[in-house]
Amino acid sequence: MIIKISRVFLQEGDSNNLLQIKLAEPTKIDEILKEIKLEGMGYAEFYLNNKKVNKNTIARNEDELLIIPIFGGG
Repeated sequence: MIIKISRVFLQEGDSNNLLQIKLAEPTKIDEILKEIKLEGMGYAEFYLNNKKVNKNTIARNEDELLIIPIFGGG
């Protein structure tokens, strides 16, 4: 599985916004976030294979997940 993460969510020293992980089985996005230490992201949108999804969506190894921030204005 390929995961593209907006740099907004990365630690200061981490310049790589592309992860590739191998899932043991189909897994909810929420569980993947825990595995890569990005749990509790209430201000992000998730796109699986270019389709907007939520944290309960199941991902597989052949999928691509994009994690981007939600910005508000006022």
